[in-house]
Amino acid sequence: MKSRKNWWIGLLCLCAVLLAGLIPAQGVLAEGKKAQNARATIPVARATGNVNMRSSMEVIGEENIILTIRRNNIVEVLKKESNGWYRLRYNGKTGYAKQKYFKIFTPEQRKTTARLRLRSSMNLDVTNNIILVIPKGKAVEVLRTMTDGWIQVRYNGKIGYVMGSYLTRSQDLRKTLARVNLRSSMSLASADNIIMTIPKGETVEVLAKKSDGWLRVRYKGITGYVKAVYIAPASGAQAAGAGPVVG
Repeated sequence: MKSRKNWWIGLLCLCAVLLAGLIPAQGVLAEGKKAQNARATIPVARATGNVNMRSSMEVIGEENIILTIRRNNIVEVLKKESNGWYRLRYNGKTGYAKQKYFKIFTPEQRKTTARLRLRSSMNLDVTNNIILVIPKGKAVEVLRTMTDGWIQVRYNGKIGYVMGSYLTRSQDLRKTLARVNLRSSMSLASADNIIMTIPKGETVEVLAKKSDGWLRVRYKGITGYVKAVYIAPASGAQAAGAGPVVG
């Protein structure tokens, strides 16, 4: 009887622990996974013309128009929908627009040279437009070059404006993993486009990631294309520093 009583007491204690949240349940783990997925980088695209963002995936005159996205403005592509539509986020609003009016691109990354204010508008004379302060040495995604030295960037999922003078292009220096041909075009079909052969272990500067596994690189002042499989992966980012806040 005593052992049976102890068994019931143990079971009740275990239930109490679970109810108190001391042992994470399956739902908690699922929420953690959902939050991790939410931090994934959202693709960005440039409008190739003036295009209406709509509240539904149908063109019905002006009834469902939320706003008009102007040519060259940048949007976040939340989802590729059916029938040639994108679900987009622009200026804090979410809606739908036709895919054919946008071009997805990979933003250039630059680093801050000081603690830098990210602003919702291109105005240094007010403080109510400050979204956050980006630490020194942090990488931001460059979305668009604006007027008067301003640059539109994305940092930690927030889009805003910073003064371009406080951003630097961080060199992406990598080593060749084998002897690799530097080519004038992204094609392996012919030897006519071979500029030179870069020896194994040499340092190249990666300028851009291109399609189909190609990289645009610079080696000893000469620019061309190489297959990414023959180039070492990018190294980790530098630690952020402190200092006065600018911009």
